[in-house]
Order: sequence, then structure tokens, then C-alpha cells
Amino acid sequence: MIRLTTDRLIIRDPLPTDIDTWHRLLSDPKIMYYLLDIMTHSLEESQQNLDVAIAEAKSPHRTKYFFAVEDKKTGAFVGTIGYAVTSITPAGKAAGAGYFILPEYHGQGITTEALRELMRFAFEDDGVYRLETGCLSENRASERVMQKCGFIKEAERKSYAWHDGRLKDRVEYHLLREEWADAKATSPLTLNGVFVHGLGQDSSSWDKVISVMPESFHAHCPDLFALINGAETDYQSLYRAFSDYCGGIPEQLNLCGLSLGGVLALHYTIDNPARVQSLTLMGTQYKMPKTLLRIQTIVFKIMPGFFFKKQGVDKHDFMKMFLPLMESMADLDFSAGLSGISSPSLIICGDRDGANKKAAKGLAEGIPNAKLRFVNRAGHELNAESPDELAAILSEFWA
Repeated sequence: MIRLTTDRLIIRDPLPTDIDTWHRLLSDPKIMYYLLDIMTHSLEESQQNLDVAIAEAKSPHRTKYFFAVEDKKTGAFVGTIGYAVTSITPAGKAAGAGYFILPEYHGQGITTEALRELMRFAFEDDGVYRLETGCLSENRASERVMQKCGFIKEAERKSYAWHDGRLKDRVEYHLLREEWADAKATSPLTLNGVFVHGLGQDSSSWDKVISVMPESFHAHCPDLFALINGAETDYQSLYRAFSDYCGGIPEQLNLCGLSLGGVLALHYTIDNPARVQSLTLMGTQYKMPKTLLRIQTIVFKIMPGFFFKKQGVDKHDFMKMFLPLMESMADLDFSAGLSGISSPSLIICGDRDGANKKAAKGLAEGIPNAKLRFVNRAGHELNAESPDELAAILSEFWA
């Protein structure tokens, strides 16, 4: 049985006991949106898929190496990753790689970490000389994983695949064993960034920003409300969960937070100055304005239900979560902790974000050596409104 390990993961051959989460993964239309050809539609189909994978793992002439990925700390099933050998030559094996991860583990660098270990196994242990992979061009998150792992774009095929009712483009990547060895020897130091979304957003709200960041950049994008996993939605519970998440990343952090995410990032930096390499705050209040909180509550109350459905949540569930959170934040005041922040800090605000301009100036004045930057013709949600400009500002700041 093959068993690989990384800092956070165990990558192993599948087991019969994986069936429940295996089925959940393969049968979920959102997870399998870009892999509809292998999506299953019943527990029986998922069981057949798992049985084939288990049988292949035992075969002396194995050509398919698709592994279960689990969380090393909790033992929880995370997803699957692997490759299929497409040809065997005197130079070695050529193979095509693929991966898919459960949504609660998105935005944490899990797929990148797993793929890097898979590459090491393929090139060092299994005689693979060429790995190929690819995705539809619109699947920017998957392409970003390929780029971060050093894969080289080989082709962009126009109108290549019929998918979801229309023709779509596809990008294809490859990596040779010698290219992998050269890249590993000369790779730049990885910069770990933690992008923390605002209220009404989720981890995917950073996708457009991250897609144009430098390839050496390793992004962690926690989904805040998935972190608390059914616990009470008050600020202290959320902050504890966020602190635990940050504590699971061994390297120093470059925190980048928007709105609620900025409040959490600011709080964590004050509490853990040695853990934070740099701090970026956008649309962030350091002393909660009760009037603004009341206005924000009213705005969410009058928003139509379809707005919340677009975000993948029910309005009733969101308000049930939102109101206790706002009430628990009303007395937050980090004014006294600003002067103790020693990490390089950047305060960013859209020039149309009138509700947060005063706080942006206060943060820039209160945090030693902080820089203040306004983004022209932008409002509050800079990651959605001005992703390219925001990525350029962050790349310059982190250079």
C-alpha cells in the first residue's frame, strides 16, 4: 500500500471504508462540475468506482495511481488526487494527473500541497518522466494550482470541449522530470498569504486576485463560517477558529483582510506579533461604529433573497448567523493595540468607500510606519471590483 505524507496530509491508496465520503465527492454536482463525465449518480456507482480504484492499487501491473487524501491531524477525508499512466517508453512513463477536493478544504493550499507530493512520488519513485494535466480555461482556480506547482503551459485549445450547453476553451500543461528537478533547485522562497474575506463573501471571493499573483505566492483562503463548523456564530468563537487556522500554518503569515476579515487579521496581529510578517487591511474598522453596524444590518434585512442565493446561502440562515455576530462585535475596540504592531502594514481603501475612509486614515496614523493607499473608482469590495489593481498593489507591497 502506498502511503505518502506532507506537513498536513496523508496521501494513500483508497480503502473500502472511504465509501461514504468517496460517494459524497463523486456525486456532488458542484464539486464535479468540471468532471461531469466521471460524476456518479448513485451509491452503487460510487461503490463500483471505489472498487476499481482498490483493485487497481493491488494490481502488479498498475497503471492508475489515484489516492485518497486525508487530513493528517484529524484523519478526515479531504479528496482524491492521482494520475493514470498513458504510455511506457524506454525513457519512463508518461501520465495524466487530476485532483478534486471537498469544498470545505478549498482555499487552504491543500490541493497544491497534495499535487507537489504527487509530483515528487511520480518523478522520484515511480519512473514517470512526463506529467500532463489541464482544465477548462474558465476554471482559474485549478489552473492556478498547476502554475504554482511549476507546470508549463503547452497549449490553449479554442472551443475544445462541449460543456454545460456550450463550447469552451481548454488549457493544457506539462512538466518533465528534468524541468521539475531544475525548478525545485532554483525555486524562489514561497510567500504565504492568508486572504480573509468579508461578510457576505466566501473564500472564492479572492479567486480573481490570486489568479494574477506571482507563481511563488502560496495563498490560503479560509472560509470563515466553515471554520466554526456549526458552533455559535459570535465574534469570539469566530476569532478562536481563525486563530486556530492561522496556528496550523507553520510559516510566518502575510495577512490580508477585507471588512470582517480585516478585523480578524488586525486582532490576530495584535495578539501574535511574532507570527505576522505583514498586514494588509481593506475597508476595516478598528473601533466598531455602532451606527454603521445598525445600517449594515438594515441593508442585509432589505436585500432580496436572490442575492443570498447567488452566494450559495439561504437568507434566513444568513441572518440567523449575521445578527448574533454583529451584536457580539459592537464593543470591539483595538485602538490601544495599534501602536504595538511592528510588521509592515498597508491600509487600502476604495475612494468610494465613504463609510471606511476615516477608519483607514486612523489605522494609517495609529500603526507605526503603515502605508495608506486609495484605489480610484472603487468601493468597499476591492477583491471583487478591482482584482487586477489590488493584485498589483499587493505584489508590490510583498515584493
